[in-house]
Amino acid sequence: MKSFITAATITGFAAVVHAAVPGFDISGYQENIDFDKAYSDGDRFVIIKATEGTTFKSDQFNSQYTGATGAGLIRGAYHFAQPASSSGAAQAEYFAANGGGWSGDGITLPGALDIEYNPSGATCYGLSAAAMVDWIEDFVTTYESQTGRWPLIYTTLDWWTTCTGTSPNFADRCPLWIARYASSVGETPAGWDYETIWQYNDKYPQGGDSNTFNGDESRLVALATGEATLGNTPGRLADAIRLLARRLMMGLNPLICAPRPVIFGAGTAWYKSPDDDGTTIHQPTVDAIKAAIDVGYRTLDGAQVYGTERELGIAMAESGIPRGSFRLSTKAKDTSNVEKALEESLVNLQTDFVDLYLIHSPFPASSDLELQEAWREMEHCKQRGLARDIGVSNFSIKDISTILEVATIKPAVNQIEMHPHLYQRELYGFLRREDIALQGYSSLAPLRAESGNETRVLATQLATKYQVDESAILMRWVVDQGAAVVTTSSKRERMATTFSQVPSFKLTEEEVAQLTATGKGRWFRGFFADEFKVAEASS
Repeated sequence: MKSFITAATITGFAAVVHAAVPGFDISGYQENIDFDKAYSDGDRFVIIKATEGTTFKSDQFNSQYTGATGAGLIRGAYHFAQPASSSGAAQAEYFAANGGGWSGDGITLPGALDIEYNPSGATCYGLSAAAMVDWIEDFVTTYESQTGRWPLIYTTLDWWTTCTGTSPNFADRCPLWIARYASSVGETPAGWDYETIWQYNDKYPQGGDSNTFNGDESRLVALATGEATLGNTPGRLADAIRLLARRLMMGLNPLICAPRPVIFGAGTAWYKSPDDDGTTIHQPTVDAIKAAIDVGYRTLDGAQVYGTERELGIAMAESGIPRGSFRLSTKAKDTSNVEKALEESLVNLQTDFVDLYLIHSPFPASSDLELQEAWREMEHCKQRGLARDIGVSNFSIKDISTILEVATIKPAVNQIEMHPHLYQRELYGFLRREDIALQGYSSLAPLRAESGNETRVLATQLATKYQVDESAILMRWVVDQGAAVVTTSSKRERMATTFSQVPSFKLTEEEVAQLTATGKGRWFRGFFADEFKVAEASS
């Protein structure tokens, strides 16, 4: 199979590099495609022109689509827009009814809107930028209502800049399929941090155009199944958090759709009682994790000390969802022999790798040298492919600085306790400067404090304003500071409520600041409190 590496530039952040899956796109002009040969040559997907306007359907579409299916290719359809001829809604309905539909069968990509230079008239079809944005909005919302999926948008940087006025309105919903015939993707249109599909050449060996999908094959399948509802969302948690922060800076609500499965993590810290000896499978834990998966959680957070790794492995296997759709993390319980510990964890988790491997805390290390040696082992885990990313948990600025002295690979994530009663501004700023993503846990701690505390009072007021639960307010406080969040519950209804409510609103900057202010003078650390006291006293 052909293989590629692509680099996509993210404004304000380091470049993100992914393996790429080759594919191609065709129209009715390519009548004799040998799809079996395309597959044997390494291509894994094809996008086929189905419709144009509201009166044209390609007479080759059905046979091309059938041929691609028979060859084992993941396939999709595209619609060539004619904004001057009819409404976006009318064209979306015509497209969905004539080949552009979608089903979560694992081989059907969401339909694509081909919106580009007018081949037979005014560049922008005679529409102003505002009118063009309205037309596209009409199309994509109608398509979503018809199919349950947001369409891909195919365009070029020049056309998008000229004809939409650099609109960022669609980046949080519609994956980007960009055309640029050069050695790299280059700059992406406003709002999109990088492409989902790159059309890099207009000369496919059998006719049509050559493309690559920005991700590995499991991510391509996830886009087809609906597990990755936004192809623009990267597979890795740290990358997704960077995009979250980027979209917040742009004033967007970054969780309006697909980032949820990555940014929301289902934790497993409290699923088993402390006296559980771990010799038998704890079925309630398996059931709780499966419920979280069924609700939509795909980031699953474990740890060796939780004793839930076997249950996590069983729940994922029994869910029937491809491994590539999950973002699985676990943590080394101490700093000695972290590589061997991960090998044991992988057996329990029934997987060849974890997406994120963390050192649970720095406190077991007896010295800076021991902590640095543990980090060298972590790097070796990544180099061996046992962990896609490596990071830390409950680390202070001093702890991270210690490992950065010797690191050849920076920590991707620092997972920390995060709520208004433990606001660590200096640490948050340090992590941003070092480009280390932040993941918060125990965000609901203030709700477990006495009922009259100011944080809970304000959370209740804001919950009334936004028509959500208090827990959604505190989780949103975490998200609106550019962090992912891990929450733990064994109740399906509560998990579903959280999953649906948190993306439905966005706190204002003033409300975030007000919640932060309620924690002043109420410093509370629920985890590792004694260890931090000792460490802070000695520093």
